[in-house]
Amino acid sequence: MKVNKIFKNLIFTIFLFFVSYNITLCDELNVGIVLPLSGPGATWGKHLQNGALLAYETLPDNLKNKLNIKFEDDQLKSSLSISAFRKLTSSKDTDLIVLFGGHAGAPVVPIAEKLKIPSITITAKREIVLNKKYAMRHWIDSETQVKTVFEKLRERKIKNSAVVLTSHDATVDLADEFEVQAKKENFEILVREEFATGPQDFRAHILKIKTLNPEAIIVGLLPGHVATFFKQLDELKVRIPCFAFTPAGDSSELKAAGSSMNGLIFVAPNFESSFVKDYEEKYGVEPEGAAGSGFDIIVILKSALEKNKIDRESLNSYLHSIHDFQGSMGSYGIGAYNDFMLPAKLMVVREGRFEDL
Repeated sequence: MKVNKIFKNLIFTIFLFFVSYNITLCDELNVGIVLPLSGPGATWGKHLQNGALLAYETLPDNLKNKLNIKFEDDQLKSSLSISAFRKLTSSKDTDLIVLFGGHAGAPVVPIAEKLKIPSITITAKREIVLNKKYAMRHWIDSETQVKTVFEKLRERKIKNSAVVLTSHDATVDLADEFEVQAKKENFEILVREEFATGPQDFRAHILKIKTLNPEAIIVGLLPGHVATFFKQLDELKVRIPCFAFTPAGDSSELKAAGSSMNGLIFVAPNFESSFVKDYEEKYGVEPEGAAGSGFDIIVILKSALEKNKIDRESLNSYLHSIHDFQGSMGSYGIGAYNDFMLPAKLMVVREGRFEDL
């Protein structure tokens, strides 16, 4: 009898251990972030990573111990985005996937949706998350970017333009939205030139555009194309006002372009001055691109941890309920179409620097 009692007590102790162990596991939030840390989008990926780590460092120790973040490089390639997602979810304990770019969101979000894994994609393209239960979008949408550009075009009484873009999910969506808005504005698009990713010589196309005498050029090029295009514009002495969307705001491209990008007006996230100060103190450079998205997503997850919304279902419900969130880009919340409604502003390149317009 005594042996029996000891045995029962031992079993009960082991049971308590495993229950306690499982509670500990459930008390953690595991986040996978797929982003370009090499290749043409590396500057964007690095700022996204920096923003996330800056927010993580502000967490109290008890929450740091509960939030696990893993980064996977996809080099801005869809095939590698899928591989990164598979790697991050192989252990089946990933609670949230963050994806940079439509190239990653388009193939990965449907897979994550089937697995009931919440996802946040940093992309301008709304269609990626429409009619999804577990998907959200965190970036300035294409419509907002295009309307922001048109405000300046109207102000300058510009009535027509050429459009140049990289053949990529994000920039094609922006160019398509620009065409939609152009019809509403009675604005003429003289030509639309689209270029495959990879090295390009734009000179023949620039000369073709010059003969059309547009009042502006709308630039929907990705990093890897931006600097080359502006250098060749300068080389051919083509002086046409240029307006661009958020992909042009890349400091690596600015550095490579030298003075040839001076005068470019482009859409950018509207960072709060306190965030800019903290980021610059930490990294020695001003934030750009997706830095604010990385920061804000981690701050939102801090709130989820504090409210114990850490299993997939409760986390997903919590993320879809956020309103009046105060973050690195001001106050915003999630809208009816699964997207966080982020504000935008215009910046200009002056003397080789990005400045507020």
